[in-house]
Amino acid sequence: MKYLSLFFVCVIFAVSCDKGLEPPPPVTPNTNITLTGTVHFTGNWPPQDSARITAVFLVEAAPPFTVSQVIIGLLANTVQWDTLHYKTPDTTYLFFNPPPGTYHYLCVGQQDGDTATTDWRAVGFAHDLSGKPITFNLQSGDSIVQNLYVNFDSLPAQPFIQ
Repeated sequence: MKYLSLFFVCVIFAVSCDKGLEPPPPVTPNTNITLTGTVHFTGNWPPQDSARITAVFLVEAAPPFTVSQVIIGLLANTVQWDTLHYKTPDTTYLFFNPPPGTYHYLCVGQQDGDTATTDWRAVGFAHDLSGKPITFNLQSGDSIVQNLYVNFDSLPAQPFIQ
């Protein structure tokens, strides 16, 4: 009887093993790239017919550049953009999984005329304390928060070659 009880105890232990000492499955690294932030607007917005599109642009090329180069960059995937609502005091933007690489200009731009290929202006951009544009080297797994500030009563120097 003693051996039978020991046998049942061993069977119960053997059946109840659930790989408890096995290492956990490997954690899959985050390979997404995100660049996000809040755009803060101050000052007097231009009339809506003077601000046809407001958007955040992430540009690979370093300024100065032409508006046409930015438009071509949109088609070539070297420029990313996220449109914003008109006349909001604060709004968020998000670039999710832009192509990895170095981006030299992050700005809020507005189409301020009838011609989409020429009538654009920068109304705010990411810059350091000296006023130079911040460069973003985006790699797999990066998650960056960069807020932008727009003061319509004091616009920045324009990055565009006319």
